[in-house]
Amino acid sequence: MRIAAFISLPLLIIGIIFVKKRLPPREPGPLIDVSFFSDPRYCLFVAAQFLVLWGNWTPYFFVQTIAAQVGIPRAVDFYLLAIINGLSLPGRVIPGIIADKVGPFNVFIPSALSAGILTYALIGIHTPAGLYIYCVLYGLMSGAVISLLGPCCGQICPDMRKIGTMFGMVTGISSWAYVIPIFFCGVGLL
Repeated sequence: MRIAAFISLPLLIIGIIFVKKRLPPREPGPLIDVSFFSDPRYCLFVAAQFLVLWGNWTPYFFVQTIAAQVGIPRAVDFYLLAIINGLSLPGRVIPGIIADKVGPFNVFIPSALSAGILTYALIGIHTPAGLYIYCVLYGLMSGAVISLLGPCCGQICPDMRKIGTMFGMVTGISSWAYVIPIFFCGVGLL
């Protein structure tokens, strides 16, 4: 953490010095804008994303427990998370390319359903080979689910100026480690 702060601080200072506003400031609005909750499509999307993301992380927590049950040695079972995360990369890129052609929801819905079915399939795995195959497939599908959140939100957004707020409501800030650099960059641009 200290090394990251040591590296990022000079970069933030350089950004604060050299980045200039190119657009005039917008008129200030309300501190909390809840007008987009009047759109039923957006409300349904937020509820669906809550449930999808809730189930999406379940295999990440239980894959090592299942590995112990099927006989994978303790010295090797942590590689299963690396397999899921490693195959999440093509799972994030390839569905995005396909979504450009056929639409984000047309790729997201089958990916989310596949990830959900695979989450339930974790119960029926009884061999190490089955668990390795599961990790490969789940890595691909979970990557697609994560990468298509933004494009799906952008497709239903009624006003493109509010997409940052709308997308932020869906994903949220996961750590205070992001808040501090964002705050200092914003202060520097004032």
